[in-house]
Amino acid sequence: MCPECAPTRRTTGNRDPSVARSVNPRPRLATFGTLTCPRTLRPRTINMITRHWQLTNASEAVSHSWFSTAHVALMVSIAALALTIVGSAFTIYYARRNTKAAEDSAKVAGISAKASEKSAEAARINAKASADLMAIERDREYDRMRPKLRGCLAPETAKITIDDRPGPDTWLEVHLDASTPQPLRALLLTVPGGAMFARGCKPGESTLSANDFGFPGEGGHRPPIRPGRPARWRVYRSDSARGTLRATARCTREDGVVWEDVEVLISQDIEDV
Repeated sequence: MCPECAPTRRTTGNRDPSVARSVNPRPRLATFGTLTCPRTLRPRTINMITRHWQLTNASEAVSHSWFSTAHVALMVSIAALALTIVGSAFTIYYARRNTKAAEDSAKVAGISAKASEKSAEAARINAKASADLMAIERDREYDRMRPKLRGCLAPETAKITIDDRPGPDTWLEVHLDASTPQPLRALLLTVPGGAMFARGCKPGESTLSANDFGFPGEGGHRPPIRPGRPARWRVYRSDSARGTLRATARCTREDGVVWEDVEVLISQDIEDV
């Protein structure tokens, strides 16, 4: 409390008024920066203090505003940088993921291509094996259906003369075995050299040349050849004809299937027929 604002003490008794005045001396001027009673401050001093306070508050306000703006800008920059880093990380992650997925897809495609090649190769092998099996089975069926033929010489009961000369006196017959499934519509018999029978003339004691006998080929031939209905040709037989002759025949079945070189064993003995 300033001396001027403090209550004045009353003096009682015989106290000297001068003493009382010395108790309340004249107040001194308030100094700048010292809190004093406003009644003791002069207007100039008050203005100086007010100005000082205004400048101090303005400086603090400017400093606080600058700090806030810089802080916000720094936080925004940090946030943008963080977002950029996070976005880059996600981009790199997904790029690597897509790259790995592409590599895995390429590997799977390669494996699938190899598997397809192996499957195609296995299919080709199976197809070839099936074709081979079918060919084997077809050959077996072809051989199973091959005609079974046998030949013989049979005597001619009628007496035939050609230009006042004796004609053929023997029949050459080729019989189809009953085990052959289908009859034959054509046959070409090839008789090798050394046969003791021939067509056209009476053979001598020497061996004769090879001859071909076709069916149908002569008058009276009516296909097909079947069991009990042989192919027949008139021939001359040598008196010394004996033994068995091995000939071959080209046979054509009614459905067009052809067998080459079918073996035909021909007996040349009349009494064996």
